[in-house]
Amino acid sequence: GITGGCNVAGTEFCPTKQVTRAEMATFLAKAFKFAASQTDLFVDDGDSIHQANINVLGAVKVTSGCDAVKKLYCPASFVTRGQMATFLRRAMD
Repeated sequence: GITGGCNVAGTEFCPTKQVTRAEMATFLAKAFKFAASQTDLFVDDGDSIHQANINVLGAVKVTSGCDAVKKLYCPASFVTRGQMATFLRRAMD
């Protein structure tokens, strides 16, 4: 239940496709079953289907976004392996 797939029907996994920061937020929010957040923490995720999960990660301090001063999350940017390791570590703490 962590990922529904990479296509609209949810029938494909796409193992070689890169993961965006927005998708990563949904993976982690589901995997760690974080509680929903009512606070909109970032200004650049309003049109993302992952917005609720992005805000969850901000609320539980897994991320402060890609630019905390400007309140940006950069949902379309890709996650490096190093960034993913950092997000996972924070989520586990």
